[in-house]
Amino acid sequence: MPPQYYTAAICRRGHVLTTVVELVEERPAPYCIECGSEVITHCSRCDTRVRGLRRGGGGFVPDFKRPDFCDGCGAPHPWPSRGQRIYRIENLPDTADLDEAQRLRARELLDKLKDPDLDESAQSRLWKGFRRIAPAVWESEAFQRLFTSLAEVGVRKMTGV
Repeated sequence: MPPQYYTAAICRRGHVLTTVVELVEERPAPYCIECGSEVITHCSRCDTRVRGLRRGGGGFVPDFKRPDFCDGCGAPHPWPSRGQRIYRIENLPDTADLDEAQRLRARELLDKLKDPDLDESAQSRLWKGFRRIAPAVWESEAFQRLFTSLAEVGVRKMTGV
């Protein structure tokens, strides 16, 4: 049987309120006391709990590392950075029907896209190149979900939200 996990309560900006919702006496507050952002406990796409600490681990518990992606459907939670989302996209060409040269070129383009200082023109050129090299990846549901989330991160950054 795969390991079981408690539910974590984490705000949309990534502040961890608790890693064991089921064990706390009070339900976590609906808003973060640090930044005022909404607190989530489940994936907005598939409703899987946000993974907290492992159940029955016992003994010393190392520092908790909040999950950036849902372990139920792979969708990004609200807090991963642009680079982390692109890192996840880098996995997609490995499962697509691409030859090794296409796979390598796709990874090179994605690596360049991690640069947070790229202007819009350079980003557009790189995304178009990726689409041309890996159309099956581009059209996949997983890619479209991540690409949309990247756009949302960009809009939040531009507007200061």
